[in-house]
Amino acid sequence: MRRTLLGTLLATSLLLGACDDSSSPNLPPPASPHQALLDALFAPATTAETTAVAAEWAARRPEVNGARIDLESRFAAELPFLVVSYLKAPSAWSVPDTVPVRLMSHVVDGFRHHGALWTPSGTAKLPILVFAHGGDDGIDSIQWRAVLQTTRTLRDSIAILAPSFRSEPVGFLTRPRSEGDPSPWDRDIEDLRSFVRAAVSLDSRLDTTRICLVGYSRGGGVALLTSERDPLFTSVATIAAPTTFQGPWVRALADSILSGTGVNLPGVDHIATTVLLPYQQGRLSLDSARRELIRRSATTWARRLPDHLQLHHGMTDITVPHAEMERLVQASQALGRSPSSRSWPNLDHYMVVPKALEDLTAFIRDQLLR
Repeated sequence: MRRTLLGTLLATSLLLGACDDSSSPNLPPPASPHQALLDALFAPATTAETTAVAAEWAARRPEVNGARIDLESRFAAELPFLVVSYLKAPSAWSVPDTVPVRLMSHVVDGFRHHGALWTPSGTAKLPILVFAHGGDDGIDSIQWRAVLQTTRTLRDSIAILAPSFRSEPVGFLTRPRSEGDPSPWDRDIEDLRSFVRAAVSLDSRLDTTRICLVGYSRGGGVALLTSERDPLFTSVATIAAPTTFQGPWVRALADSILSGTGVNLPGVDHIATTVLLPYQQGRLSLDSARRELIRRSATTWARRLPDHLQLHHGMTDITVPHAEMERLVQASQALGRSPSSRSWPNLDHYMVVPKALEDLTAFIRDQLLR
């Protein structure tokens, strides 16, 4: 199942209107027929389990193979006025702006992987902003344009990288599609880690001592997990990110899937077909199923997060609940840390994007140009 940013704006608005259950009696939910199965699957991770997952991660070393520039072209960075108006984005975002963009590719885990790269002219060293996209239909033109618009005052001084993830396209210009089967929140991380290193191998101006990683929605989860696994990424910011794959939100989604109810969210089809249903049918062991969730749960690995962390979430988000951000904040506070977090009133999963991105400009500038 594929869901892009614009394709869901109207659907989300309709869904919000359909979710008014104020006339329903305040009754406790019925017990799930899958309760015992879910209790076992969603029990907190043990030290033995996290040790095993960490050892597996350590064996995944990002290698750079076959890096190349596939296309250089100019790209219209302005967002359509209709989109700007609908999102109530800053009016400056609609200012016409055309920038040169390079499409590059490399080989990771035997698959050719694609992404977009912006760099200004000149010979100076360039700190790197990496954007991990939302949805499961690649880096689309609207998200890429939003990032370019947000960083318009910084673009003369930084490089901007935007990977797709395996099986997905770069949704503009020639629309190249990355190879490999989908692997949301898992091999996505290998794609991102190796993409950055491949870009550095192609452009010696890129400065790996200054990297800021920003992720939205599914990409926010990828950003958190990447920074937890790779010391190259010393600052990270997220917008509407899933954080806790062993928490009550994902457990409720799993209950729906095991009951035969479809869930229309990016990445859920993959989790359903490779983890939940095989586990329910006895084709996947409890240990293996639990590890799939543990390795995707950024909150479990909060002690590995970089010191420079900023989190954003809309308080009316029904796609990824606001509680996901709260759980990560609470896990960090339990470790004696206080991440910067901002809850946006009256903004949902989509409307929060331009507001949070605009607010992130100061964080990006501080991390990259200090």
